[in-house]
Amino acid sequence: MDEFYFCLHLTENEHYIAEWDFQKKCEELGLTFVYYRKLKEGHVPMYREVKVKGDRLLINQFKRFMKDKFYDEQVERNPHKVDEMMPP
Repeated sequence: MDEFYFCLHLTENEHYIAEWDFQKKCEELGLTFVYYRKLKEGHVPMYREVKVKGDRLLINQFKRFMKDKFYDEQVERNPHKVDEMMPP
């Protein structure tokens, strides 16, 4: 079982819509919607971390859904997890 983890930067109202969209799409595809929550490592307003589990092909369909809905444009790295390979 593969995992797909990402952070979204949206307004509070947009987060309610995105969470609903993601729950419905996961149910439709048979993916496990693990969480949609405020950052565990210190809340940063407007950021939420999301985790989905399931078959890789289904996760790819979920990613296409995100792209079709333009959620992929709002994906950002977790501000608490510094990736040394990425510039600040």
